[in-house]
Amino acid sequence: MQSLSQENGQSCCGTMVEKVIYELERIKRDARFNSVIYVDQSVSLELAREADSRNARGEIRPLDGLTFTVKDNLWIKGWKSTFGSILYKDFIAEESSWIVDRLIQSGAIPIGITACSELACMGVTNTPLHGITAHPADLSKTPGGSSGGAVTAVARNIGDFAVATDAGGSIRRPAGLCGVVGFKPTLGAIPNPRGFKDPNFLLNTIGFITREVHLVKRLFEHSVSVCCDDPLSVPILSADIRKKFNPGCVRAVYIPTLGGFKVDQHVSKNVSAAVDLLRGHGLDIVENDNLLGRKVEPYELLSLQNAALAAFYSQHSEILHPNLQEQIELGKSVTPEQIFLSLLKFQALSAMVDRVFDQYDFLFTLSNPVTAWEHADLSPRYIGGELASLRDHAAFTPLFNYAGCPAINIPLKRSDKMLSVGIQVIARKYRDWELLDFAEHISEII
Repeated sequence: MQSLSQENGQSCCGTMVEKVIYELERIKRDARFNSVIYVDQSVSLELAREADSRNARGEIRPLDGLTFTVKDNLWIKGWKSTFGSILYKDFIAEESSWIVDRLIQSGAIPIGITACSELACMGVTNTPLHGITAHPADLSKTPGGSSGGAVTAVARNIGDFAVATDAGGSIRRPAGLCGVVGFKPTLGAIPNPRGFKDPNFLLNTIGFITREVHLVKRLFEHSVSVCCDDPLSVPILSADIRKKFNPGCVRAVYIPTLGGFKVDQHVSKNVSAAVDLLRGHGLDIVENDNLLGRKVEPYELLSLQNAALAAFYSQHSEILHPNLQEQIELGKSVTPEQIFLSLLKFQALSAMVDRVFDQYDFLFTLSNPVTAWEHADLSPRYIGGELASLRDHAAFTPLFNYAGCPAINIPLKRSDKMLSVGIQVIARKYRDWELLDFAEHISEII
């Protein structure tokens, strides 16, 4: 008789204890990539022994057989968590993040904490505290950020999945750079009522990184919930309300540059080829690069992050990364009027995206306009043959955080040796289940 982990197709190991030991050894062997920065072997093995005992008694939990990693801005009770910063280098969590509790209660076992950029506020995962996290296929390149450790771990087959956060693309962009699936649900679909002082608390969304879409669906089913302690929590995403998926009835739009952002030609070529392939399989996808009505600037609401950084961390700025020091200085000059106008713009951007879904079920665009760049650089120097600003590489994702939409990166299959390219698919707010069904369907094609 097979063990539950074998039945789930997650491991060749006979027991969860054997699987966890194997995963922990893999973390040690993969240390040069610096994806996992902290483990607590005794806790992981104790949870594995409990799972094996339950399995032997025939007591089955929905996520039995799965192992996962946790981004360094989330908490596991009794484990070190640092938010990627020297400021929190000695912090031990007194309680777990809501999602970690839910996953453990459902049978999944945490095996490590993954590296993130400092305060989860940069697009590469290099920190003075933990060093450089490398791309899973090229040690000289970055996996992106802020969830760089999470995507590298999943791409290197460490854990069955990673739980991470996305406030402006921190799941989807690294997933696109590293060839894995990255899902950001509707804002508030998965509660997050406790944690560090987060500069992006109005936008930050708990999500998952996996190697296949079908596992995302399984995780989301057992994670979506309402929590009265989280003011952003939404109570309407139960699996019972999902509609039956019919690919023949789908109307989608492809917006290749979101109205004019720089894109490397080889990235554009690969994403457009994937869209053509989907059309060849009968999907109704129109192309309209001007659908939004105007060009959206990268991180239009960055002043809110800057102001929050200044409010939370200005007294400790001297020990933070120079880029964060610059953001804090900018944040100090943000006026109450500017904050109010940014909140009004927040509403306007959300409404602009929502109007797209009056016409279409899904929106296709890029996850990144480039492939992975040298980890010594905070951002790529050139995009589309032009000099790039610090945030041009991040242009394609924040808008859908502002709109609260569910969005997913799907890695593209390629026959060339180019670094990974992903396509981003977005649905209307609260249409997470339809998006995941659609993503699973198209992932089998592209």
